[in-house]
Amino acid sequence: MHRDHRMSRTRLGSLIGLTVIGAILLWHDTGIAQTEGTYYEHSRRGIELTALYGYQFGGQVDLTSGGEVQMSDDAAFGFILGVPINGDAATQVELSYSHQATTLNHQDYYQLDETPLFDMSVDYFQVGGSRGVRRGKAMPFGFGTIGAAMFNPKGSDPDAEWRFAITLGVGAKYYMSERMGLRAQFGLLIPMQWSSGSLWCGSGGCAGGVSGGTTFGQGNVSGGLIFLF
Repeated sequence: MHRDHRMSRTRLGSLIGLTVIGAILLWHDTGIAQTEGTYYEHSRRGIELTALYGYQFGGQVDLTSGGEVQMSDDAAFGFILGVPINGDAATQVELSYSHQATTLNHQDYYQLDETPLFDMSVDYFQVGGSRGVRRGKAMPFGFGTIGAAMFNPKGSDPDAEWRFAITLGVGAKYYMSERMGLRAQFGLLIPMQWSSGSLWCGSGGCAGGVSGGTTFGQGNVSGGLIFLF
């Protein structure tokens, strides 16, 4: 019963995020033909600072001893600094940070209730880019980033752990004025839990490779204000 309730909250968060993004794409006022040029030209020049607030869900690991540990679904906030490439805001380099305060729980396969283990914070530090397509004052976009994720338990015994992480997502922007806009997005947060590497050499030279994977992915639905400079 508890797990079904948790899954319903996750689906609700995803539905809200997709609804917000869809609403922004459909939000075109009747005067867009007269004002499109102003917003279009400004969006080509402005550096964007976005403050985001939303909902972060998912994140669990199956234990070899039985059961699983999982993070509670909780609110999250973050910031994104976007710098246009060659003056074109449709393509940006982005620096992002997000924070979630949550609780790590243990779920035994033979019990219905979760057992809280400790409170923890989850922080993502990322760098990457986004690419959008203008639709008047609206701009749907996709983004991808790489960087690090820090899982920091509260208490004296557990130590903070850093993981290489990537983020992939989609969203939309809506430029309300020359200095302000709206941004809504859905992202998959993917910290890498394991990796392997190899190096081999032969008469033709040397080559190497690495691989990684995760079972601890999270989803994030968020929205907020864009400030243009």
